[in-house]
Formats: sequence, structure tokens, C-alpha cells
Amino acid sequence: MRDRWLEILSYCSACCPRLSAVLVFCAQPLYYLLTMADQKKTRRELLETFVTQKPDDAFSRYGLAMECLNAGDTSAAESNFRKLLLRNADYVPAYLMFAQMLAKESRPDDAREVLQKGIAAASHAGNAHALSEMESLLSEL
Repeated sequence: MRDRWLEILSYCSACCPRLSAVLVFCAQPLYYLLTMADQKKTRRELLETFVTQKPDDAFSRYGLAMECLNAGDTSAAESNFRKLLLRNADYVPAYLMFAQMLAKESRPDDAREVLQKGIAAASHAGNAHALSEMESLLSEL
């Protein structure tokens, strides 16, 4: 977009230097208005954009799942947690958060299944803290 503006301005300045000055003065706010459109997006919309651009990025997918969860959209959160763990089975924090969500949704069997996989992933990664948290939640179910 910026390159297009510069192209127009350079063309105009060759024809009429005064017109070029007026265009620079008037077009600058318009350019910033157009580039600020992305800044008006919600956090969820930004995360959805990141995930669309890089579907295998665990951090963005986890952020999107958590944003959906915090917004109360548990079906979208579940979908994103499942996609995350399918593509990044070693992303340990997702197991605990996903299992907690399932437990709150009165789905203890699903939560147990997620926790068992998470415990294995945490053991493999040597993440004792996450392992302890997941074992504790598992014993409460």
C-alpha cells in the first residue's frame, strides 16, 4: 500500500510540484487510517490471523485457544486445543488447560484422557511442575 502511494506521489511531483505537496499533506492521514485497520482488530481476530498464516505455530494456536476459553467459547477453544495437540504433541501447557476446561464442562472421562497424554508429554519433556499439576488434577477427577 505504501509503495503505491509513493509511486503516485513521484508521478505527481514530476508533473506538478505543488500538487505533489498537497497530495502528501492530504494523503498522509488516509494512509495511516488504512494501515490502522489491523490495529482495530480484537485480540481473538489477531490471533486467528496469526494461526491462519502459520497453522503449526504452537504459541499462536495456544493463545487463540485460551482467548476462546476466556471468552466462554468452549467449542472453539476445544477445537483449537485439539488442533494444537495434534500438530504439537509436546506443547505441555495445553494439556493442563484443556483438561481443566473439560473438567469444568463436566467431561471427566475426556479430561482424564487428555491428562494421561499430558503426563506422558511432561515426563518426556522433564517438566516436573506440569507433571505434578496434571497428576493432582487427575487424582481429583
